Amino acid sequence: MLSVSAATGEGLDALEAGAKFYLRALELERALPRNVFRLLKFGRFESGRVCNAISAHTHMEGSLRAFQDDIFFGMRDGLLALGKQIEAETGCAVRVDMNEGYPAVMNPPELYARVRQVTDFRELAAPMMIPAIMTPRETDSAVVLMPMSRKL
Repeated sequence: MLSVSAATGEGLDALEAGAKFYLRALELERALPRNVFRLLKFGRFESGRVCNAISAHTHMEGSLRAFQDDIFFGMRDGLLALGKQIEAETGCAVRVDMNEGYPAVMNPPELYARVRQVTDFRELAAPMMIPAIMTPRETDSAVVLMPMSRKL
């Protein structure tokens, strides 16, 4: 998702640039209202080759999920803009790569209520979020939320 390269001979630090990106990306996600269903988490953050030298490269991978297209594309655009901002501030080359993911799905409240009535979903995390299938991918495993296709 994020790749940072730095000319360490010029004192540029890819680890510092990556850390700035990470912290500000979390701020972007937290700035959204709590009732907006989304997730931005990073599970992999690697930098440098040794402990006693400035890092010339940082690599970070994570997951961006949203259940509304405008939220997903807004967060994506915010992350891309953040990469450019960190690049301008630090002098490091910053590349942000993201796939488009899956189409956003928000199940109607009526469907959610009907599913709750006929299932054992005791702890659905949020209204209108009904896990349908688990889809393993090369670098990502995620619950894909899909509309229920059968009548309840």
